[in-house]
Amino acid sequence: MATATLNLDVKAAGAIKSIKNVENALGSVDRAGDKTKKRLGKGGIFSGIGGAAKRAGSFLKGPGGLIMGLTSLVGVGAGLSGLKNKLDVADALAKSARQANLTVESLSAMQYAANQMGVANDAFTETVAKANRRLGDFANRGSGAAKNALEQLGITQDDLNTKLITGEDRFNAVLQALVGIEDPAQRAKSAFDIGGKSLEVMVMQMGNSTAGFEKLKTEAAEVGAVIGTKFAESSERVNDKMDKLGKTFGAIGISIAEKLLPRLEPLLDKVLANAPAIVDKIMVGFD
Repeated sequence: MATATLNLDVKAAGAIKSIKNVENALGSVDRAGDKTKKRLGKGGIFSGIGGAAKRAGSFLKGPGGLIMGLTSLVGVGAGLSGLKNKLDVADALAKSARQANLTVESLSAMQYAANQMGVANDAFTETVAKANRRLGDFANRGSGAAKNALEQLGITQDDLNTKLITGEDRFNAVLQALVGIEDPAQRAKSAFDIGGKSLEVMVMQMGNSTAGFEKLKTEAAEVGAVIGTKFAESSERVNDKMDKLGKTFGAIGISIAEKLLPRLEPLLDKVLANAPAIVDKIMVGFD
């Protein structure tokens, strides 16, 4: 028991010494950050570089400091990542809805319904965009890839310019006409000619009624899967600004990195050299 205690004390002492070495190295980065901050001007956006180095040192000291610090960073990172994912989804929906002549609410509800029928969001978005282009060609010129299929469905060029104006009205009219075709082979071909493979898959699953599809669209609103136009358009603007900001910070960051690299490389060497002792120190708490 005495030998085990002695070994543990020796390991702990070595780990503490190693941590002290890393802390001293972090101090060098701290001082380099302060010099950089002065060059950028007091209160600049990178004024926290020195503080970050000090906090990194504190993570390595004290009971549970490193673990608690990492846990906090992971939590913040996950939260920001989740927010960015939501913004990206809403941003993409806004752009896709505009391309398909649909409202964001309609597209997100239809995406949900299609997804429940085995059609992925991206595939469905491509389908409605393709169908909208082909319907537009027929409406504007009376021709196009979907001309024969639409005429067989009884949808005329005049219908698309008078009664069926919005993307949602046109898509719903096409679905209603497609499920009314009794011959499965002809139904599949007409669906493919208008919207591609994904529309064919959906129509063949619907059978002779769109009731199931409409029920799923209603369900989308009930489960909170419908995204509003206001939020989607705001996400577009925020994403655009974040991209611009990222490029601006990236350019500044490169300049700062050039000044800090001479300090960071020795720091990394010290961390790597003392890594085994630091790990031993952390693992003592789990023994």
